[in-house]
Formats: sequence, C-alpha cells, structure tokens
Amino acid sequence: MQECSYFFEDERGLFPEIQFVYDLKLPETFQPINSDGEVAEFYCWPIDKVKDEIATDDFKPNCGLVVLDFLIRNGFVSPDNEPHYVDFVCGLHSTLY
Repeated sequence: MQECSYFFEDERGLFPEIQFVYDLKLPETFQPINSDGEVAEFYCWPIDKVKDEIATDDFKPNCGLVVLDFLIRNGFVSPDNEPHYVDFVCGLHSTLY
C-alpha cells in the first residue's frame, strides 16, 4: 500500500486529501465494467501514451497522481528518464499537516 497526498481546491476552498493506493494483479483477459457511472471509458494504452496523457486535462489530477505513483514504483519513470523525478517523489509522499 502507498499513500499519495495532495490538496484539492474547489469553490468552497482548499482541502488536504490522501489516497491509499493498492496494486491488484489481474489476468490479461480482465475487462473492467463501469457499474456505478463514475467512469466514462476504460482504455488499454501503452505506457508511453499513459505517460503523455497524465499531464493533460483528460486526467483528473487525483487519478494522475495514482498513475504517476504506479509509473515510479514500477520503474517507468526514473531519475534516468525524468528530470523532475525527485520533485515528483517528494510531492507524492509529502506530509500534508
């Protein structure tokens, strides 16, 4: 389990948030189903496309943090290929309070 911390801002103000992240291994044949209406679509993208897309407005910021955490923990984002690596790691796992 990992924790990703961030601040969420809306019209009511600024709020500290923590997401608890768990890895779940699934078979390659697994097909996710949207059963609660929270997800518009599911995609199966190559890692390079995921890395490009998490920095766009198409990703909710809190979802992007979870994906970034996964990419770092699995070596897809590293000090060798990302100049902001240390900033990312420190930002993901900083204490909010």
